[in-house]
Amino acid sequence: MSARQSEMVRTTTEHFPFKVRLPISYTDYAMEQLTDPSLLISYAVIFIPLILGMIVSWPIYLRKFHKNLVHYGTSPFLPMITYAYRSIKYNYPFMLIFSVLAYSTRSNPIIAPTTTNMALAFAFANQWFSSTYETLIGLFSIYKFMNSRQPAELRGYFTRRSVAVLLYVILLSVIAKDFGFIMWAVILFISEPFPLEILGQLNFYYYISYISFQMLLFIGMMSQFSMKTDAGNSHSDNQIARQTKIIGTIKIILFALFLLGTVTGFMPVIVGTIFVSIDCFLVPIVIMLTEIMYSPNPIPVDEVKKEPLKV
Repeated sequence: MSARQSEMVRTTTEHFPFKVRLPISYTDYAMEQLTDPSLLISYAVIFIPLILGMIVSWPIYLRKFHKNLVHYGTSPFLPMITYAYRSIKYNYPFMLIFSVLAYSTRSNPIIAPTTTNMALAFAFANQWFSSTYETLIGLFSIYKFMNSRQPAELRGYFTRRSVAVLLYVILLSVIAKDFGFIMWAVILFISEPFPLEILGQLNFYYYISYISFQMLLFIGMMSQFSMKTDAGNSHSDNQIARQTKIIGTIKIILFALFLLGTVTGFMPVIVGTIFVSIDCFLVPIVIMLTEIMYSPNPIPVDEVKKEPLKV
């Protein structure tokens, strides 16, 4: 740890009932790391392949999803599946389009605010979708693990109504979490004088609230790895299991690196920023690739509905 990092420690008990170790010059240190060329290089190495993968996979995913749609007809997880499909089909292309427009019109004082606000709106919508989806598949995996330990006569099962209600509850919780953070940040930035020591606590509580949701994904991932694959599982069950294992494994590795960086002081801002922002692109690319790569088991002809599902 450098001399600059070793001196940036302060104990603050002014506003909270327990002690929190915070940097004295947290803002300067964070800005120094965020403007470090290594952060831009890390973003380029991680996010550009994800974005390019999304662009290439997007049309293939749409065709494959419609082909496999009949296998989701009786699935209780259809509300979550259609939410993911519509987000990938509409929100992500619009976010990329408006991001390009915002960059190309950045010097125009009339058009730039509109394109930038639209890009941010779709970016928030996609971030809320990815956080909600991660939490949902984690909860479903935990419930399936607990359910498998019960006698057959005591087992409960999700319905489309219960999945829809759970989806809206989690989505509203994620939105409330982010809006609470934004409102707190706005209040701090308009305060006179600016309470610099609180900025580190704001950052600390954002990570705590974010990791609280991530823990459901991590527990769900471990639950999926502990269960044996059942040949009688539906296509939606298998997809949830695959996605939970892939997303959970990647995120828990990043979480371990984040903890290591926080403890050792090695680029904690860079690793933390990647840890909380990668969801926006990781979740849709995993959904698309699992839909493209894994075909459902054939179903009897008499179970196929004459009218296709509308999504």
